[in-house]
Amino acid sequence: GRPLSKARQAKECVRVRVCAVRGKAKGVFLRLFRALDEALKATMVGVRKTTTQRTGSEGSEGAGGMSNGTGAGGQDLLTSCQHMQKHALVQALFERKFTTVGEAQDLCESLTGERNDLFRLIGVLNRDLQLFKYKVSARAVSEDAGEDQHFVALTNMDKDDAANETSSFKYHEMLFFKHALEEIVRAAGNRMDLLDLLNMEYEQQPTERPSSSQQPSSSQQQEPETQQQVVVMTKRDKQDLVFRLVDDGWLAKTGASNTFTVGPRTYLELKSVLLDIPHLPEHLRSFLS
Repeated sequence: GRPLSKARQAKECVRVRVCAVRGKAKGVFLRLFRALDEALKATMVGVRKTTTQRTGSEGSEGAGGMSNGTGAGGQDLLTSCQHMQKHALVQALFERKFTTVGEAQDLCESLTGERNDLFRLIGVLNRDLQLFKYKVSARAVSEDAGEDQHFVALTNMDKDDAANETSSFKYHEMLFFKHALEEIVRAAGNRMDLLDLLNMEYEQQPTERPSSSQQPSSSQQQEPETQQQVVVMTKRDKQDLVFRLVDDGWLAKTGASNTFTVGPRTYLELKSVLLDIPHLPEHLRSFLS
């Protein structure tokens, strides 16, 4: 029944924040963040409606119940508690994987009342997240017509955890993605048509990679058979995979129909992979550097 000390309160806040970032919040915390995310989605809809209304008539905010660019949902989220502001931003990025800087600023405005608070809030949040090898990253993604689109994403700096996150992709699917990236960055305009991706030829390797351990074991007797198992992906398999990669942000659809380019998460989290691609165009190398 005694009030918690400041140190204990800080420790509890950090514990809850870690649960939110890693998606392991349980019970009341999980329900809290799910409810919060629904409110955030409602807020984003309200903000987009407000932006549209402003282009038609400046200063008309009474009918829509808007204040400082936020709707009713935004007013419900407005808080001066920095812990709640950080929790809301982390949860929004965790659920969406990535978002544009403009949408992140809309969310920040609904939380703090100021769009320009976004990068201050990211800086404060990153000081907390660095202990857990996470980081909120903001980066420009090369677009056509010489313009760059800026994205914000929650990135995992722990290589082991990052590998676990990609466990939903099988080895032959990751191999397809690797070759797709190489072809896309070397293609004109850094984009490829879906049909070209489906017809892409590359050397398909065994589904089981050789073990790094050199210690003899009974499983080594089965390695010759295992290494000869090659999964041949059908065009339907490849098409389904392409759209999964788009949903996760690793690839992105361009303005043209059924044309794909490098996704924002690839720029944010796989920069070293892109730089290792042989014969990478010089303009893209300088952009990444």
